[in-house]
Amino acid sequence: MENTAAHQMMTRHNFSNFEQLRKWSHEEPAEYLEEMTNELKLALKKFPTEYCARNLEDPQASRFFVEAEMNAAEMCWLGRDPQATAVMFQKVGGTEIEKMTFQDLKDQCLTFARGLASLGVGVGDFVAIDMPMTIEAVIAYLGTIAAGGVVVSIADSFSPDMINTRLAICNCKLMVTQDVILRANKELPLYTRVLQSNTPRCLVVEGKGTLAVELKEGDISWSSFMSEASSLVETKPFECVNSSPYTYTNILFSSGTTGEPKAIPWTQLTPLKSAFDSHMHQDIKWGDVICWPTNLGWMMGPWILYSAFLNGASLALYYDTPVTSGFCSFVEKCKVTMLGIVPSIVKGWMDFGFMGGRDGTLVIKHDGATEDTYEGLFQAGPIHDWSSVRCFSSSGEASNEDDYLWLMGRAKGYRPVIEYCGGTEIGGAFVSCTCVQPQSPATFSTIVCGCDFVLIESEDGDEKGNAKLVRKGELAIVPPMFGGSTTLLNKDHKKVYFQGMPRHPDSGIVMRRHGDEFERVSGTYYRAHGRCDDTMNLGGIKVSSVEIENAVNGVVDWVEECGAIAFEPPKGGPSKLVIVAAVGEKHVIEEEVEMLKKMFSKKIREKLSPLFKVSDVTIVKKLPRTASNKMMRRVLRDDYLSANH
Repeated sequence: MENTAAHQMMTRHNFSNFEQLRKWSHEEPAEYLEEMTNELKLALKKFPTEYCARNLEDPQASRFFVEAEMNAAEMCWLGRDPQATAVMFQKVGGTEIEKMTFQDLKDQCLTFARGLASLGVGVGDFVAIDMPMTIEAVIAYLGTIAAGGVVVSIADSFSPDMINTRLAICNCKLMVTQDVILRANKELPLYTRVLQSNTPRCLVVEGKGTLAVELKEGDISWSSFMSEASSLVETKPFECVNSSPYTYTNILFSSGTTGEPKAIPWTQLTPLKSAFDSHMHQDIKWGDVICWPTNLGWMMGPWILYSAFLNGASLALYYDTPVTSGFCSFVEKCKVTMLGIVPSIVKGWMDFGFMGGRDGTLVIKHDGATEDTYEGLFQAGPIHDWSSVRCFSSSGEASNEDDYLWLMGRAKGYRPVIEYCGGTEIGGAFVSCTCVQPQSPATFSTIVCGCDFVLIESEDGDEKGNAKLVRKGELAIVPPMFGGSTTLLNKDHKKVYFQGMPRHPDSGIVMRRHGDEFERVSGTYYRAHGRCDDTMNLGGIKVSSVEIENAVNGVVDWVEECGAIAFEPPKGGPSKLVIVAAVGEKHVIEEEVEMLKKMFSKKIREKLSPLFKVSDVTIVKKLPRTASNKMMRRVLRDDYLSANH
């Protein structure tokens, strides 16, 4: 514990506990941000004249890193050891772990940036990326930002309709994608799926080394593009485009309650929020190796990239599915120090016997030697040496206490699971854990550094507009908060996050809406209880009820309308999707309900994501609505849970 970044900062400031540090970081943000910038050795083009200029009357008007100039991509390699390993990766079907140094990463990114100019992509232009998390994806992402461009993040699991929705919001000049996705001994089409949307010119990565598809006219392969760009950069080296802190670098998407996803801009500052969080909470430092199976289409993709490079750590990428013995071996070979997961991955390791299963005998290897044997607890399986892991981290789904106790035992000395919960518009988390506090599985031990929040009874304040604070209720963020969004591309930011919110009863500050329900269980410890609004989290993917309903309405003519709800299983894991079908006076038999379940699942996979699955269909005569005709989904959810659990 003494070697952690959090403990060392506590010692420097004579704080006796982490909560004192956390409060200082929020009450004195300028001091905290300056100290973090220096500690991470961040190389800004121009350092700020003021790290935080608060505006308590209008929290959205608060500004950070005043008059600074920077490039988030350039900071990933400036000041780092050029010969240190930046990325290590293992391709599908391969056994060799390939490596790229910080110097090579810089060279490849600047080559990509030079190539963009040759395609007419310039400062402020949007470049979509829709592909797996590979070394080419990292180069395309950082190369676009180095060139002053804006990455538009699209998950590689999205349907053509979902791709189209996001492209319609952003006027992209280029799409970087891959011909096919290789995963779990399968070859899944990606380029052909992308072409079903209204896509711009495509730059296509060869997933198998050579093109597996025929390109449409005007599109170009990755190898051809990089070869031509290399010739250009030899004659005219590329210099990164530095800009103000609030310049857009990335557009990510989060579901809105009206169906259209919110287009959330990440600025030059958002990567710093990600890096500062991971330094203080996951304890990522120089020389570490971090791995988190994810995708650039979700915030954890850019988050893990910046958390590695801005902290001087190495990023480990495994191209195949993580629910394999091969991934477990990859973690061992790379000597991963922070391993990120979602609960469903852990369940997969247990169910398939990787790292020891649920029943039988478990033998744990520590430092290359067998040391501990547990009878009658776990199933024997292929065991890998994870003694390098200092902590795990979890995000995206509700956690299961038993599964995470099992996970903690995979590393020497029962390493903690750092729960991490926030949002795309936060650039990181508002509640998490640390390596310096006692931890309880599936529980958060602290509000995140640089942040503060309270739990409120409702968004309706008292006669003075002040909130009523409670132990269990809706989470409201107390602004200003470093790294949080200040604009949306396609919606009114103030209306979405601030309008109608009550004031903090002590400071009088109008608080920021988030939509999660939380409970303070003891001291600084919290537990999550799902969403308060009409969005849901399916397998780590936030989607609105309206998007689901739009996909299934009209599937059969005798269903008048549908309502989509979700609930969290009692023991954690991905939320379960339930479709409530209103059929009027029609009598529906069991076979028809099963037919609806299959038809709804098929339509949702086609329209939204192949990862979504309908867990149940329930029949009602009419959907409950308010006097203003708004569907009462919370009533639907309560009625369903009362009848089925």
